[in-house]
Amino acid sequence: MIISTYQREGSADLAHWVEVNLKPVPDLQTISWGNAVEAVKLPDGRRIALTPHHVVIMDLHSGPLTWKRRCPPGLQPGSSVSRAFVRPSPHIPLP
Repeated sequence: MIISTYQREGSADLAHWVEVNLKPVPDLQTISWGNAVEAVKLPDGRRIALTPHHVVIMDLHSGPLTWKRRCPPGLQPGSSVSRAFVRPSPHIPLP
């Protein structure tokens, strides 16, 4: 599981945030996700939630990840920053 958080950047709703930040704009399937203000599921299985202050994207995987494929540029396996990157947050409600 990979959890990513982003600033809302003034977006009033999730559709606006997706329109501004995801190109091309994917089809969105409305879901219920914990205490999220709004939540959707993307065709590739990722879930996106709008909270009062952030946008959270959860990317689920059933098997091991290849670090080079999933790691953002500049992070190296085993670094303290990379361990923080893959650690699940206890503050994000799961579906």
